[in-house]
Amino acid sequence: MESALGNTKQKAQYRIAGRMYCEVSEGHRTTFVVGAMDMLCVAYLYAATEHRTRIDAMIRYAGNYESDALRQKFDEYMRADPKRQEMGGAGCFFAALNEWCGFDK
Repeated sequence: MESALGNTKQKAQYRIAGRMYCEVSEGHRTTFVVGAMDMLCVAYLYAATEHRTRIDAMIRYAGNYESDALRQKFDEYMRADPKRQEMGGAGCFFAALNEWCGFDK
């Protein structure tokens, strides 16, 4: 990204790895899960018709949980497989929802 002040390059980190997710406080992890759900809801609006059924099922499934309870379920999912520590947190969250909805069985 070029700064308006010149050719200064700035880097932004957009990836939260599973390890980073697991190391922050419960409150931050709950905020992450709520944010991921917000992102999924917006993705539904822009998704191709053939993907909306799956996304809708994921949103409805998550809607059965209070935010903290969904975070606790995701915490268990993240601890269940050490490989998830190296993966992106949002990708793991969406994979978990897919699994919990029965799409990836």
